[in-house]
Amino acid sequence: MGVPLDAVLCGFVVHLPDSDEFLAMANESESVSAKAWVKTPERAYHYGHPEEAREAIRGYGKAEAVVCAVFDINDSLAVWEME
Repeated sequence: MGVPLDAVLCGFVVHLPDSDEFLAMANESESVSAKAWVKTPERAYHYGHPEEAREAIRGYGKAEAVVCAVFDINDSLAVWEME
């Protein structure tokens, strides 16, 4: 994956590469689907496991959404696409 040895895993995020946005919030019910997107991984919702983020993509239904791992490297966040 090419991640430095001193990197700290912060979690997993849903990313839209074309618009460079990250999923911040998702609410689903039988009648309403609401999602909020942000421009930085710091403000995105961080899932604890990649499968949780993959489930959010399935609910979103967009092929362009990808799961990324987020790492803290020297007090900066770095995003690595997993798929």
